Amino acid sequence: MIEISVEQGKDTKKIFMGGSLTAEHAAEIMVTLREALALPMPDITLTLGAVTKVDATFFQLLCSTQRKATNSGKSFIIEKINQKPMLRALRLMGFSRSKSCICEATQPCLFERIRG
Repeated sequence: MIEISVEQGKDTKKIFMGGSLTAEHAAEIMVTLREALALPMPDITLTLGAVTKVDATFFQLLCSTQRKATNSGKSFIIEKINQKPMLRALRLMGFSRSKSCICEATQPCLFERIRG
């Protein structure tokens, strides 16, 4: 099961995602993130406090969203991360980086933000 809700403010769009953020729900996650990027708002905040399960698809969508946000001059903030399922998934999938990505010039790597 997936939970997505959206709040729109004057300068920011807040997205709350929880539950199972896996390939099964990739289309719904992708649509939500693309819609946020399409708006003229400079800030997008993603809250992940209620996540119970993630897989590689979700991390790929996050990375893609951060790159698109950076290229568009937008801020993509990830907050209130339920670290236990996120860290477990990162470990199981072997997500460790030794090189910087293009986004780090303006924002910390999302994997580093998840690791805390």
